[in-house]
Amino acid sequence: MYGTLTPPYLFGALPLPAALYAVFVFPFIWGLTEQMTYNGYLATRFRVLCRSTSLSVALVSMAWSFQHAVMPLTFDPKFMVVRALSPLPFSVFQTLVYLRFRRLIPFAIAHASMDRTSAFLGVLLPHLAI
Repeated sequence: MYGTLTPPYLFGALPLPAALYAVFVFPFIWGLTEQMTYNGYLATRFRVLCRSTSLSVALVSMAWSFQHAVMPLTFDPKFMVVRALSPLPFSVFQTLVYLRFRRLIPFAIAHASMDRTSAFLGVLLPHLAI
């Protein structure tokens, strides 16, 4: 849709210490935080408040996906729509599986692994290229 992505649509260059932080620290903090917020807190609360699993999954998934529309904030409507809709299927799946099994740690580890891989490829790999 966009061809070769460049900043602000893709990670920009970071100094080496920031790139190391982006790969080794940030993914674990963010993975755990998002899982606790959306699955551990919102999904269970909405399920009780709405008395409907479907509605709670829809609300959580939409909120979670919207968060990605503003990261990175570009004010490009087409890009923001793509960023909002692309995580929607996975958010629905993840929330449904969480509500079935009620285990946050495996989801936090998987989330951190995805974020870590993304950060490694986007910000640390360019420092390692010779």
